[in-house]
Amino acid sequence: MKLLITVLLKNNVGVVISSCNLNTIRNNNFIDNDKGLNFVYPITPTVNIIMENYWDKPRSLPKIIFGFKAFILPFPWILIDWHPAKEPYDIPRL
Repeated sequence: MKLLITVLLKNNVGVVISSCNLNTIRNNNFIDNDKGLNFVYPITPTVNIIMENYWDKPRSLPKIIFGFKAFILPFPWILIDWHPAKEPYDIPRL
C-alpha cells in the first residue's frame, strides 16, 4: 500500500504505523511535528519503506526514525530514510 500523506505540519505525531506491512511512505514534508513518524511493530517480520521525505531541515545524512517492536514488552527499533529530501516538496495545500 502506498500512503499519500503530503504535508504534515505542527502535529504531536505526524504518522503512526502499527502492525501493518508493505507500506511506502515517500515524498512527504514532515515539518515542525513533535514526532514526524512513530511506529510499533509486532515481533513478526514487517517491511515498510520510508524514503525521500523532508524532515524539518535539509539533511545530507540518512534520517533515523525511532520506534518499537513489541512482543510481551516493547523494545527499541529503528527505520531509516536512506535518502531524505534536501528541501521541502512544493505541495499545494488543499
